[in-house]
Amino acid sequence: MGGAVIRQSEAVISPEILQKGLQSYIHKFQFSNANYQQLLDEIQNAVDETELKDWCGEAFNVTNFMNLWLNQEGHPCLNVDYLNGTFLITQNVQNGTNEKLWPLPVFVQLNNNQKRIYWSAPNYVCKNNRILPKTLKIKTDVLFVNRDILSVASTYYSTKAIQVIVDALTTFTTNLQLLPASLHAFINDVFFSAVKNGTPKAHLKNILSRIYG
Repeated sequence: MGGAVIRQSEAVISPEILQKGLQSYIHKFQFSNANYQQLLDEIQNAVDETELKDWCGEAFNVTNFMNLWLNQEGHPCLNVDYLNGTFLITQNVQNGTNEKLWPLPVFVQLNNNQKRIYWSAPNYVCKNNRILPKTLKIKTDVLFVNRDILSVASTYYSTKAIQVIVDALTTFTTNLQLLPASLHAFINDVFFSAVKNGTPKAHLKNILSRIYG
């Protein structure tokens, strides 16, 4: 999972900033021993030159973001539902012994291929004592979750969420164009979600036939 975590971090802070931090780390410690925290510190120095904010809207702290990924067992699971024009995204821990939830970046693709990052950080207590909501709510009819497979998370969809996403994918007016890897991952998620939801095979077959055109 290490490579996936690095790829996710790169997508959050940008490839340019990550590269700058790595180059500084290599230059500074090329003739001496170094540890992982020193690598994070160099990446932090590069991030500090930007105005990047975290899930609380505070200055982004690389170590705080990475600690759970390094120390906690299991991995996040996103549950995606759709109700009255709004996508509802909740999180739980998959195969973990600790129920502490991740501040997880949720990379989405919207109408006309707009790309955004939302944060799922259920019940996270920010420095100002603000508690973040358990459910991430995104009001739209056109949404693809985990574009380019950037979020390190499993994704399960309700039957209604699958229907709305497939509608968006198969409607030319939305201009929702995915990379092949994203579409392949979505099809796998649809299959496992259908099994979990008890979706009849005929209905699942109809969904897949619409995706494949």
